[in-house]
Amino acid sequence: MGSNWGEPFIRKYGAKLFIKEKAVKRTNRLFHQYGAFMLFICYFIPGVRHVAAYLAGITGYGYRKFSIYAYVGAVVWVVTFVSIGNHLGSHWRLIFGFTQKYMHSMLILLLIIIIIAISWYFFFEKEKGDT
Repeated sequence: MGSNWGEPFIRKYGAKLFIKEKAVKRTNRLFHQYGAFMLFICYFIPGVRHVAAYLAGITGYGYRKFSIYAYVGAVVWVVTFVSIGNHLGSHWRLIFGFTQKYMHSMLILLLIIIIIAISWYFFFEKEKGDT
């Protein structure tokens, strides 16, 4: 679906969906450079795993190569979380208590990391634009 409708659809309706040409070019470049790694890792990133197949199709990534990396990534993801659930499942009350106790601190830390990452990104984007 992504290979047939993807890029023409994005080119035609991307502006209406707030997708800029620069983002399309960057996605194509990143996918061709890190596609195999992205397909493998994307299963561990919520939200990204849902669009990885479309991005692969849009960028013209081969089905065979896609299948190998995406399906191996899916198997590793399933085995990882089933194993975690199996080992930690009997201690769910302890984990729940820990999460409840430190949730605010973890959210504040996450917010600080996001702010630093966004600031870092914009600082270096400005530096690229000035040169």
